[in-house]
Amino acid sequence: MKAGTIKTENMRLNVSLLLTYLFLGIITGWMSFYSRPMKVALASRFHQTIWDNFSERGKGGRSEDILIENITIGNVLIKVHASRILFPALMQIPMKLGISGEMSFAFLRLISIIVTYILFHLFLRQWFSHELAFCGTLFLAATITLTFNNYFEIPTDFIEVIIFTLGVRAIYRAEYFWFCLIVVIGTLNRESAAVLPFFLFFRLFSLKKAAWLIPVFISGLCWLIPLLALRWWTGTLEPHAYGAGWSHNLPGLAQLLTNPHPYNNYVFWLYLFGAFWFLPFTGWKRQPVFFKRLLPGVPVFVLIYILIGAHFDEPKQIINLYPLLVPAGLFALFPDSSSQVASSAPPQE
Repeated sequence: MKAGTIKTENMRLNVSLLLTYLFLGIITGWMSFYSRPMKVALASRFHQTIWDNFSERGKGGRSEDILIENITIGNVLIKVHASRILFPALMQIPMKLGISGEMSFAFLRLISIIVTYILFHLFLRQWFSHELAFCGTLFLAATITLTFNNYFEIPTDFIEVIIFTLGVRAIYRAEYFWFCLIVVIGTLNRESAAVLPFFLFFRLFSLKKAAWLIPVFISGLCWLIPLLALRWWTGTLEPHAYGAGWSHNLPGLAQLLTNPHPYNNYVFWLYLFGAFWFLPFTGWKRQPVFFKRLLPGVPVFVLIYILIGAHFDEPKQIINLYPLLVPAGLFALFPDSSSQVASSAPPQE
């Protein structure tokens, strides 16, 4: 096939994939916007309040604006989200152009969904053909809808997938400057960006020399310093609901005994990745060295989350595992179908 023909075919494929993910993003957005008991206007108001509170030191921690009049934990929600300022800050850009807060929220929410799908496909292309990258992205799109069980949109979720997709890519390519920048930005979105330096630790761990600790230490500071600064500024240094996970989970899990059925929300953590929880480990010999380094961190990460107060009916807490479990699961399922892209080859192991 001539070079010009190949280029035309690649362009047609890229345009087709772009349109596919555009419409898939719109469908996902519809499911998110219209499956909530409370609608976009409230979500917009909630996040605008977070931004307004951020203008004054300590206001986020003492805000009395409950927002959700019939939910008694509204005040707690403000405190928990007070330091998650990335999305509220981004909302201000279209609002400066005269777009309403509700429209700005909905537009950015939709854009974050579409960008997540496109970036995740490109991420998977480092190892797989377009066909398998498409399959992996469809798995993400199909399962992430399990996270749409909050009262209204919490828009840190898709941004979290973007951050971790870029972060794992930076680890794979040993681009540590960009990795640290991603950690800083991720911390503005959600404190769970702490998991990125944790992944880097597993990737670089070595008993032969100590130099590997330097990028891990620096990236850890790139999380800790912004987080403490945000918590200090907003007046939310207290641990909020951390550590109260089992008091939340046990009543829900107990329902499995009194009323067993497959749609109990408290097994959503299991459902989110399904077979992809164990496929990477059953297909261990098929994994590249990169994933063999990172995968042992998954059970450790999950255990830490459980100990600090994970809610099993909120699978959005573990969506940052998509960039690990999905490609590793694809390697286990299709060991002979991976397609290394030469331009994306990592440093030598």
